[in-house]
Amino acid sequence: MNTFRRGDLLCCDRCEATYHLACLNPPLISVPTVEWFCPVCIQNQVHGVTDCIPLRENRPFYLRHRCIGHDREQRRY
Repeated sequence: MNTFRRGDLLCCDRCEATYHLACLNPPLISVPTVEWFCPVCIQNQVHGVTDCIPLRENRPFYLRHRCIGHDREQRRY
C-alpha cells in the first residue's frame, strides 16, 4: 500500500480513520456531503443499538461513598 499518495483525504465521522478517495472500494469521486463512516465502522456497527448517555455523564456512578470494610489485602469496600 502506497501511503505517500496525494489527493483528498476523507475522515470517518465515527473514528479517527482517514482514507484517500481513490483507495476506497468502490472509489469515491468526491467528498460526501452527508455523514460518512469508514468500512471498519460500518462492518462493526450494531444496528438498532445506540448509546444514549452523553460523554459528560458517562462517569462511574457510585451508590455509596464511604468505606464499609477492608479485605485481607487492605482493599477498601
